[in-house]
Amino acid sequence: MALTRILGLLLVLALFECLASAAEDSVDFPPGCPTAENIQEICGHSKTRPRYPNLPNHGYLLREADVIHRTEAWYSQQCCQGNWEQNTKKTVCCAQNAWKKALALLCEEEAMIKTRQRQCCQIEGAARWRCFDSMAPNPSYQTTTPYSGPDVLPKGPAFKFPCTCSAKEQHHAGQKTN
Repeated sequence: MALTRILGLLLVLALFECLASAAEDSVDFPPGCPTAENIQEICGHSKTRPRYPNLPNHGYLLREADVIHRTEAWYSQQCCQGNWEQNTKKTVCCAQNAWKKALALLCEEEAMIKTRQRQCCQIEGAARWRCFDSMAPNPSYQTTTPYSGPDVLPKGPAFKFPCTCSAKEQHHAGQKTN
C-alpha cells in the first residue's frame, strides 16, 4: 500500500514537471519578414534576440528553432556585414531572401516527414510568405529577452546571397515581400 502511494506521488510529480517544462518549451516563431522598417533591429540587435540551444527533442520545436538559427546566422553572416546601412535596399533584399530560404527549408523538411504540414507550407508562392509574416509574433524584431548564450550555428545547407538583387527584388526591398 505504501509503495502504491509512493508510486502515485512520483507519477504526479513527474506529470507536473512535464507540464512545467512544456510551458517553457516554446519558440518565438515564425520570424517576421525583413522590411525597411525592421532592418535596423535585425542588423543592429541580433545578439539580443533569443536562441534555442537546449531544446528537448520535440520535433516541431527543433524545426522552428532551426528556422530562427538559420535566419539569425544568415542575417549576421551575409546581410548585415560591414557598412550595411549604406545600401539598406540590398540589405533588406538579402534578409528577405534568407528568410524565405529558411522557411522554404522548413516546409521541405515537414513535407519529407510523416507530420501534418503547417498551414503556411500548404500554400504556394507569395501567399506562403504573407501567411508566415502574418503569424509572426514579433514582426518588428524588437528585443523581447536578452540572449547571452553562444551563437547557435544553423543545421543544413548554407545561404549564399547573390551579389545583386533583381530590379523586382530591389523594388520590394522597401516594403513587405509579396
